[in-house]
Amino acid sequence: MGALRKQAWGMPTAGLVVVGGAMHLLAAAPTAHQPPPQSAQATAEEKPIPVYVSWIGADSRIEKPEYLRITTAEEWAKVWHEHKGTTPMNGGHGDLAVPRIDFSACFVIAVFQGKSFNSNGVQVVSAAEDHGRMRVRFDDLSYQTMGPDGGGVEVSAYGLFVLQKASKPVVLEEDVQGLIGQPPKWKERARFEASLP
Repeated sequence: MGALRKQAWGMPTAGLVVVGGAMHLLAAAPTAHQPPPQSAQATAEEKPIPVYVSWIGADSRIEKPEYLRITTAEEWAKVWHEHKGTTPMNGGHGDLAVPRIDFSACFVIAVFQGKSFNSNGVQVVSAAEDHGRMRVRFDDLSYQTMGPDGGGVEVSAYGLFVLQKASKPVVLEEDVQGLIGQPPKWKERARFEASLP
């Protein structure tokens, strides 16, 4: 089951969590979160931007790697239903509600990792913009297993991230560092052209 989380480093924690189809608001006093690694933080020329809402998980029905920038409610509904493996019923009984997003102020970055093993989903490590572009960096929430044949758990990891609307080009980078305790190795996964304001 995916979860909605508000990304916050060194800020009060708050967020929405979906449990059994019901949404619950979680809030807590400010905490002393560890900042992201220095290499993930915005540079002096970049301005950090918030990720308003995140859905992350390992059970997407989109089973091939795909990276999208979603800018309209129609695109969003199509991707949401494909991701959930449902068919739109035009508001009929049993229709799966598509989360509402104000696309006049926001857009969605969708990361679908396809079929793989041992992942709880994808998280944004940093999001920032400068005068020429917006850069979103993400990492897989992977884990290790052991047992017969390695004990791997088959998954289809994903992350859906609502960000502040920007007309600049968007560069999407993944940390592909495979060694624990080593600095990130960023690899560009997608580049989206500037959109109309």
